[in-house]
Amino acid sequence: MLQELMKKESHLEFNGNREVIIEECSGILEYSEQQVRVNTPQCILRFQGRNLQICTMTQDCIILSGHIERLEFVF
Repeated sequence: MLQELMKKESHLEFNGNREVIIEECSGILEYSEQQVRVNTPQCILRFQGRNLQICTMTQDCIILSGHIERLEFVF
């Protein structure tokens, strides 16, 4: 039970469909102008759109901008 409480959870914060802040992520699996796949403790996030770019990337946070058209949660 303690392990479940200590498990990190990701946090997504959208600014319209032009920017998303992804906290508690563990890396980028794929990166192009049309698709970005991000690894999180719970799942893989797949963003699709146009002119996608990574504005900021730290050890556990990514800021992605562009025209975000679709988000999929891949378990």
